[in-house]
Amino acid sequence: MREGSAGAEIVAALAPLPGDVVIKKHRYDAFHNTQLETVLRNIRGAGRVDTVIIIGTVTSICCESTARSAFMRDYKVAFISDANGGLDEASHNATLDIIGKVFGRVMTVAELGNLLRS
Repeated sequence: MREGSAGAEIVAALAPLPGDVVIKKHRYDAFHNTQLETVLRNIRGAGRVDTVIIIGTVTSICCESTARSAFMRDYKVAFISDANGGLDEASHNATLDIIGKVFGRVMTVAELGNLLRS
């Protein structure tokens, strides 16, 4: 998706609030040539950010690329299975399997909510 093209619009319910940081990525990996890592390393108030939560599209391309990159930068990865969309079920499930075995923890939105509340 290219900025300004059909399908690349921000959904109103998910629009950033004043003061939110917006990272515009240029490749599949959200860390590649962006300020994402700098932003994560400089967030104040809650201590050091040690976990990246991955949601989005496409599971086996952008989401997996970002998850692998986060892992290689020593972040824990929470990959949200029902908040990632794949090209098809087979590639989505294959990515979940790889992430869960090597790069992070795969969980549902409900499991993430329970974890954050605990």
